[in-house]
Amino acid sequence: MKAAIQAIGAALLLTAMAGCQGASLMEIVQKQGEARTAKAITAFSFASPPATGTIDENAKTISVKVPYGTNVTALVATITTTGSSVQVGFKVQVSGVTENNFTNPLNYTVTVTVTVNLSGKAITAFSFVSPAATGTTNENAKTIAATVPT
Repeated sequence: MKAAIQAIGAALLLTAMAGCQGASLMEIVQKQGEARTAKAITAFSFASPPATGTIDENAKTISVKVPYGTNVTALVATITTTGSSVQVGFKVQVSGVTENNFTNPLNYTVTVTVTVNLSGKAITAFSFVSPAATGTTNENAKTIAATVPT
């Protein structure tokens, strides 16, 4: 048992399905003629115990070493991705929130959603010169919010 715990603690291996090669496990949503968008997990770590994963994009793996005696049945990963969502099986992963059992390697799926803008026009910045105030634009809600002094 001690040897098994040491092996898990010494090299916790995660399989990160983060490239186009795993197409049977991957989903890419594409809109009219858009090129495939790269998808990858670009950072992977645990806050408790503190441990940072080493990502091998070519091998599609992430390996994380955790301290001896770590309970790997309920670890919470912090994940940075180029995709719009990450899943383990059918379970959507919320970075820094979702617990997973890492007793065995897990397959992560990165999903990329490509959305074609309906128009090429957008207000990307908004400000007043006098009185000086900068607005915040929200393209999705089609709103601009600015606070000006009284």
